[in-house]
Amino acid sequence: MAGEKKNVTIIVNGIPHETPKDDISYAEIVIMAFPEFEEHSEKTYSIVYRRGQGNKPEETLLPGDTAKVKDGMIFDVVEKSNTVTPEEKKNVIIIVNGTPHEVSEDDISYADVVTMAFPEYSKHPERTYSVTYRKGYGNNPEGILSPGASVKVKEEMVFSVSETSQS
Repeated sequence: MAGEKKNVTIIVNGIPHETPKDDISYAEIVIMAFPEFEEHSEKTYSIVYRRGQGNKPEETLLPGDTAKVKDGMIFDVVEKSNTVTPEEKKNVIIIVNGTPHEVSEDDISYADVVTMAFPEYSKHPERTYSVTYRKGYGNNPEGILSPGASVKVKEEMVFSVSETSQS
């Protein structure tokens, strides 16, 4: 029949799948490869595809993207690890009261910052401190770090700590 759309066959991780669509999304490809994807949407995947056999260049399909489908397209989907090994983790240098400190944490607590500025902090719980920071992350580039709180650190983030009172 004229005008009727014909299904195309795509290969996802070596398994053929038929689709009537002209475009296919990142999520649809991941679900074909990993049907449990919707239940574990916190996982991320790497998708590389090519438009057929031979020496055609590979392309990457990113979350939110779609690809024009053609008969015989090949998609390779691999689950990415969301964990960072200690060897992969990069230490950052923060500045506390003008002194550089190397930290390996993603977040740093009020107590940790105060201890860097005043090493005797843990011996004097009666003292209170004001902690401000600047050159922080994205939508939180500067602020006040309160007792019990923590903040995400980045390279060359600057902290100022001062004693405010003694009870």
